[in-house]
Amino acid sequence: MFPNRCGYLPGKQIVPAEQMLAKVKAALDARRDGDLFIAARTDAAGVTSVEDAIARCQLFMEAGADMAKPMGLDTIPDIKRALREIPGPHMATLSQAAGPKARSLEDLEAAGVVAATFPSVALFAAANAVRNGLRLLKRDNSLAP
Repeated sequence: MFPNRCGYLPGKQIVPAEQMLAKVKAALDARRDGDLFIAARTDAAGVTSVEDAIARCQLFMEAGADMAKPMGLDTIPDIKRALREIPGPHMATLSQAAGPKARSLEDLEAAGVVAATFPSVALFAAANAVRNGLRLLKRDNSLAP
């Protein structure tokens, strides 16, 4: 689907598994550097079901992807299930867009997660800085120190 949407926002669509497998295979065929890590992801958990997301990830791994990421499986029990049922490493996504889901890095590591991304940290920090700057301007009618 184009444009791609954040997996945590409403209105997502997913492409047929066969189309995604073709993309994975094309990436594998185009890989010239053995160190290039090919990760496939799916938003199926939020569109169809967790079972569909896991099945798609299993297909991506069978096709040769280095990692398959089922977006939306964010709780520790769901992550442990993904680790059991999807071969390969698991990377967690910790996004403020996902809402309040208390998971510490220690909990993720204990569950077997090998890496974590923080896709919205900079965006939310920048928005907070803008909000603070505007509050100062409103309060002081100036930005002068």
